[in-house]
Amino acid sequence: MHDLPLTEPGPAVATPPSRTPRPSRRLRLRVVPAIAVLVVMALFGTACEQLHDDNRAAPIFGAENGQLPGGRLVNVNGCTVYWEAAVSLKLMMQAAADDGVKLTPTSCYRDLAGQISARNYWCGLSQCHMAAVPGSSNHGWGKAVDFRNGSLPMTYDSEAFKWLTAYGWHYGWFHPKAMRQGGPVPEPWHWEWIGDGGRMFHGKYFGFGNALPLQGSPLGSLDVVAPRAGGALVQGWTFDPDQQDPIDVHVYVNGQGVGAWRAGSPRPDVGAAFPAYASRPHGFSLRLPLANGPNEVCVYGIEAHGTGTSTLLGCRSVFADNGFPLSGSPIGALDAVRPVQGGARVLGWAIDPDRSEPIDVHVYVNGQGVGGWKAGAPRGDVARAFPAYAAHPHGYDLPLALAPGRHTVCVYAINAAGTGSHTLLGCRAVTVDPPASIFTEPEPVAPDAPDSTTTPTTVPTSTTTATTTPTTATTTTTQAEPTTGGTPGGSGD
Repeated sequence: MHDLPLTEPGPAVATPPSRTPRPSRRLRLRVVPAIAVLVVMALFGTACEQLHDDNRAAPIFGAENGQLPGGRLVNVNGCTVYWEAAVSLKLMMQAAADDGVKLTPTSCYRDLAGQISARNYWCGLSQCHMAAVPGSSNHGWGKAVDFRNGSLPMTYDSEAFKWLTAYGWHYGWFHPKAMRQGGPVPEPWHWEWIGDGGRMFHGKYFGFGNALPLQGSPLGSLDVVAPRAGGALVQGWTFDPDQQDPIDVHVYVNGQGVGAWRAGSPRPDVGAAFPAYASRPHGFSLRLPLANGPNEVCVYGIEAHGTGTSTLLGCRSVFADNGFPLSGSPIGALDAVRPVQGGARVLGWAIDPDRSEPIDVHVYVNGQGVGGWKAGAPRGDVARAFPAYAAHPHGYDLPLALAPGRHTVCVYAINAAGTGSHTLLGCRAVTVDPPASIFTEPEPVAPDAPDSTTTPTTVPTSTTTATTTPTTATTTTTQAEPTTGGTPGGSGD
């Protein structure tokens, strides 16, 4: 027997046998014709696409070629095959026997040691191409069988080959294109199980004896909810038994939905426990942000196929310690509201104790909101007072445009994470002066009365220059410094 490494799918599509599809002779005799038609339509209605010329037996997720766990292998009349292929193989051999054809399996699952032995044998004959490189054998997945025609070698003219060509695909067994007559490796005895859809259509089961073993609502488990910095680690697994593709999990914290994730992380242990679903990963591992303190985390496996309902995988309590000594509503202070030309300068700080990143502050003037700003200005005093939050700055120094007159300025710290609500940091009154004029009107001066007897003459001397130097009026305004409020105080470093 010669094994070929699996090749990439090509464009050609096999033509189904011209002979009318039918089950075995025994089944033909026992089933009412109308029911038989319905059964055949259900089993083979989508088989044409799986019979693509380049389809091959699919690898097994989470397993190594030639190193399948013993629990995934089944013995059928002395032939060891992957357990999902066993039922259809047994049914097919019995159906052939009922039709007077004896299918004798000679080579089935080939472990790694057997692949090495086969490779050494053919290489010793200078024909290495006659055996696959160990670890890539078509027999290494337990889904390929070499048959004999009873006790005789199988040829393209033998009854066993003709029967398999006509009926093998009813059971999900397929003769690869490369092994057909005239192909690069003509082997009439080599047949592969693609009843699970094969490499190209994996999960699309067809044929007698081939189906997912379970159905209904999702199965799974919430295995771990463990505290981590900033929240919790949530791990588990789930799958919908009506399909092999991964499904979603929805997570709730303290009764509130917080998000949906795909359960598509590798879980070889789940694949080993449920081999029929091992072609796809079904685990989940999530980092979930949580507020400080006790939290209840619940996870649901979401029904995907429609034959069941979503499943509660479990709920776990976890005490989250995100490294912050406080939790709840924001803290901070409105330290000062200082009048400046054309408005005021607003200074202070704010922290949401459930996170270290800067938060927003919203400013109101005379009861009307005028804008929001990020409290992200450096405040060394705040960092020293709250070292757990010192990774980010938490001060604010905001310019406000205000009309002349008296105003009331209020600042709110906006809650951003965890529990709590917005915090009023304070309100301050400020008076904005009108702008001073930069021009001074000259006082009017009365002219001297002219002398009636003397004609005034002005004779400037060449050495004298009349110079007028304007005086500059300087006005100093002393403003009362508002007291700082909150801890820590001041306008910052």
